[in-house]
Amino acid sequence: EGHQKLANLAKDTVVVGHHQDGEPLFTWRKAGEGEAICFNVLLAGESVFPFPVNDSWETFRAVIDQLVRRRGVTPAFEFRNLRAYDEGISDFVTMQYDLPGTSTRVLALFGDHRGRTAHARLRICKPFTVVHDLLAGESLPTLRDPARDVLETAVVVEPGHWRLLALGTAPPREPALAGPTSAALGDTVKLTLGGDRKETAYGRIEVMGPDGSVLPQHTAGVAVKPGEAVELRLRLDDPAGETTASAKPWKVRFIDAISAAAAEASIAVKPSAASVAIAKAALPAEPEMRSRPLARRGPELTSPEFLALLARLRSLHFSAEPVDKRLYSAFSYEMGGSRQDALRRLACTDWTAHAKPLAEHVARGARLYLVGEDLGIDPESGVSLTPGRRPRIVESLQSLIESGEATLHAVAGEPEVRVLAIGKGLVVLDRRSPDATGNSNLHLALFQRQWRTGMERLGLAPDGGTPPLGPASKEPLAAWLVPAAGR
Repeated sequence: EGHQKLANLAKDTVVVGHHQDGEPLFTWRKAGEGEAICFNVLLAGESVFPFPVNDSWETFRAVIDQLVRRRGVTPAFEFRNLRAYDEGISDFVTMQYDLPGTSTRVLALFGDHRGRTAHARLRICKPFTVVHDLLAGESLPTLRDPARDVLETAVVVEPGHWRLLALGTAPPREPALAGPTSAALGDTVKLTLGGDRKETAYGRIEVMGPDGSVLPQHTAGVAVKPGEAVELRLRLDDPAGETTASAKPWKVRFIDAISAAAAEASIAVKPSAASVAIAKAALPAEPEMRSRPLARRGPELTSPEFLALLARLRSLHFSAEPVDKRLYSAFSYEMGGSRQDALRRLACTDWTAHAKPLAEHVARGARLYLVGEDLGIDPESGVSLTPGRRPRIVESLQSLIESGEATLHAVAGEPEVRVLAIGKGLVVLDRRSPDATGNSNLHLALFQRQWRTGMERLGLAPDGGTPPLGPASKEPLAAWLVPAAGR
């Protein structure tokens, strides 16, 4: 650490001094009418984190500082240690860039989380005269050092924190927002920032509707060049005031990114003929199977194929073979015959069309299992795992309960499990997700083994047993599957 490897140096490059490994310490060469000097020393090291300040590093920094100044280069700003007289500081990293279209320079300061709190004195030279804290939205007080004819302000950088400072050449002007006082939905409103601006204005536009709530579709950051205006395109479905004189107008606010000063304008927004027509128009009916063209083996599944896919899920959940993520994950599509392949086909069919064959099959003594993603719904949010399709899994099972063909039972000590008893057989439902346990073969294997062992202990395994079922319940399946929906 401490320096870089310099390769392919130009023939006219002068090397002054070397590091212990032979790499150049300083290089100099003529560049047009000027000079190019490289100090091949990294005060932050290759790890980017600053080295602790000590006498030797401070001495070296002072040498570089004097060499640069003697070549006629004067920095527009510099940091000094506030806790020591005229000592440099390297407790934070500084990045700078000039804001396009302006005379403003932005400084980004970041302190290493392993370091100490940095108390720095920021000195600014002409043409800069003001300093703004962009995160706090305020101007920093400055004092003039008459000996150096520079302005100074104090800056504190906490470990692991950012400071964003803007150096300006003059105090910012108060923004003004002007434009039409009325408009109709569908119009494009042009708002000017006022004044004879010579620089690009950076800020944020916030729009409040008639009820005072912010309209996110119109709220955004803007960069407005001199002579340009802010364009506000009113959508046909935007909220509009009534046609009466007492209607509340929209409020449009511009917040300057540098000074945090704000300007407001009011616009009375009225409905237009097009917006009224759209509001009255009826939306087309949503198709029952939006992704049917993409599902080659979807709604046309026969009942035997449907039941065979459920049997595949059972065999995967109770397999004694080492678990392969590609076979057992609901989100892996690398292998045929996998759980994901079965769920993909089952998600493309309407389960209500197979409810009766399912009940007849289970009534003869079969046991089927739907675990986690098999149920098609995320238990935490209630969101469908296949939003482009409507398998109606829960609705199908609920219809069997409501028709009296099945009874719903809780299992003693197992709140995550419900059982549908149909004749001599069972449909076991478990809202726990195998994939939620982790993203490796080991995570899935541990879940599958513990789940399989638990089912066997409860007497719910495919080979039979007497499970500890509670009395028949009228609880809706959807309320059990997504508990948050009932709160």
